[in-house]
Amino acid sequence: LFGGIIRSDTSKLTLVSDGRYYEGEKSGYWKNYDLTGALRNEGRYISNKRSGEWKYYYSRMSGEGGKNIHYSEELFLIETFSKGYLEGKSTRYSYLSEETFPCSEIDENKNPLDTCRRNVYQKIFETSFFKNNKLNGPYELRDSLDMIISKGNYLNNLKTGEWTLRSKNLDENGEDYFIYERGNYFSGKREGEWIEYLEDGHIT
Repeated sequence: LFGGIIRSDTSKLTLVSDGRYYEGEKSGYWKNYDLTGALRNEGRYISNKRSGEWKYYYSRMSGEGGKNIHYSEELFLIETFSKGYLEGKSTRYSYLSEETFPCSEIDENKNPLDTCRRNVYQKIFETSFFKNNKLNGPYELRDSLDMIISKGNYLNNLKTGEWTLRSKNLDENGEDYFIYERGNYFSGKREGEWIEYLEDGHIT
């Protein structure tokens, strides 16, 4: 801050990136870490641009009693790059989102109006294809039971051709049930005849 020699003990520093440079540009295999020491992503650079497969991981996370949560440091996404652009197959294995809830759910002494936050982990299997950083080609999203949530094709980031979509509703008893839809998209908009069904072959 005021000039002079920095006398840091390098053995006590936290490694955040590990890789090589060639003529001032990132080159070869790189690994990036967060402040917990967990590997966040890894992949190859060519002339400072991402190339080939890149893998992404969740941070190191702990729950009650300090034990690691089951998805801590888990691989959740693999993307393919060419010259810094998404190009080719992308595979996602899960999503992690944040939701708010009344703090009184975990502590009855808390004001019901106070809100707390928690992570929501969703196991899925999603495959998509990219060309020049845009979705192009077949797309499929399945749930943890390997059932289709959505399936179709993209053209320049827009849905095109036949798609199958699934949504969740509640019946009279408050139980979940699924509704499926099938039809065609043109330039990202629904086009022509669409059908809705609970089971394939039984149109509602």
